[in-house]
Amino acid sequence: MIPLVFLALLANMAPPPSAGAQRFDFSTVTQGMYCLAEKETVAVCTNRAELDSILARFAIGQDGDFAVDFSARVVLVVFLGQRPATGYSIEPVGVYEFYSNEPKLDPWNNLRSLLGEDGVNLQDIKPDPSWHAGEGLSPLFIARLVVLREKCPRKWTTIKGMPSSPWIMLELRVSYTGYRMDNMYLRVMACEGGD
Repeated sequence: MIPLVFLALLANMAPPPSAGAQRFDFSTVTQGMYCLAEKETVAVCTNRAELDSILARFAIGQDGDFAVDFSARVVLVVFLGQRPATGYSIEPVGVYEFYSNEPKLDPWNNLRSLLGEDGVNLQDIKPDPSWHAGEGLSPLFIARLVVLREKCPRKWTTIKGMPSSPWIMLELRVSYTGYRMDNMYLRVMACEGGD
């Protein structure tokens, strides 16, 4: 009888307060310079139909067969938005997940240490107000962040007056099919200018 009461008490206990951050393993599938995206955005694709829809919506040619195992992967198509000339490109820095299950714990602190380890200047990453501990933080907060570095064209390789809209497709390894990627944020570290 005592073991059943003890198990019932354990079942009703909340997990201990915690906050953390982790990196996703990712690889670049493909990238390009032209599409219809006008602003910085991230599209999350959890199956082939979603991926095909995004490729069609943003007029991305499907020259290659993107063989993705969606049972263990999620695809992010990340758009830099319109740029004034050709030659701009994207360098992926990292994809992160950070969380807190207690409003008093600050998930941003854990994420900052990972970003620092990856050589990200924290001045370039403006945190969203929802990333900090406080009254507005929900009891279970989970968010994802994609960090990119914009690569400016070399002066002699660009065609001014011909806008471009660079994009990159990333494949992320996830732990199970149907892994949800809600609360997705994008931060782009701007280039200093071409040389």
